[in-house]
Amino acid sequence: MTYDSTGFKVVGTKIRLSLSKELRNWLKEKHSIELTYLWIETGLELDPRLIKNV
Repeated sequence: MTYDSTGFKVVGTKIRLSLSKELRNWLKEKHSIELTYLWIETGLELDPRLIKNV
């Protein structure tokens, strides 16, 4: 899966991925998980201007 710059946001050392409505509904129905975003901790200080895709 590839996210372009409109589908993620860099916040400090974390990357926030947006989840589609379809995926959110599936996670809720099948696994009782309610998420709007998926956070990935990188442990690195990231410069959002240098990241184009995730």
